[in-house]
Amino acid sequence: MLAMKVTSTRDVPLDVLRELKVQLAPEFDLDVETRIDLRSTDPPSWITFIAESQWWVQALAAYAALYVAEIVREAGKETWRNRGRAFAVLRSSSDQTKRLATAIATTLAGLRPRTRAAVGLPVPDDVYTTHLYLSSRDENELAVELAMFVHHLPALMNLLQTDGVTSGRISGWVGLDFLADGSLEVSWFDRYTLEPVRRVIPFHDAP
Repeated sequence: MLAMKVTSTRDVPLDVLRELKVQLAPEFDLDVETRIDLRSTDPPSWITFIAESQWWVQALAAYAALYVAEIVREAGKETWRNRGRAFAVLRSSSDQTKRLATAIATTLAGLRPRTRAAVGLPVPDDVYTTHLYLSSRDENELAVELAMFVHHLPALMNLLQTDGVTSGRISGWVGLDFLADGSLEVSWFDRYTLEPVRRVIPFHDAP
């Protein structure tokens, strides 16, 4: 399987990242040697998990589909996040989505409260990525967010290609965020106009 690149700010100890690599082996192959120096009075703190869309699909798609199916089945009862979380509690340790979520939660628990985790794609490149900041430190909630991210991947990749993101039309990063109805908001700055661009992938439009 292709390797996932794990990058962090310098305040995250390298030993923590190496332990994460051991915890997820052999099913997940992680490159965890890269750390970033950010110099400011109050620098951000984060860990990013970046991999090609093929990696995400091979590793998690089959498991993620089960979460999404449960969210759809229970539609109307609660928010997508709560419905999926209830299902995540029942999932076994053989669920790779849950396993990755547990490893992320365990890692974050040993770091400062302000340290955030993000998942994403090396698009448009390895520096300026497409990424989603995860909103929780709870392993069950993280599992649901990972499942939703993978669910939206085919439509997201199509959007990034058709809007010229993969061919360099943007300036900087591509930000992702889930909306209340489970849709995925995608935003970036156009390189030529310097204007913000916002697209929304509806939850039910994703394959």
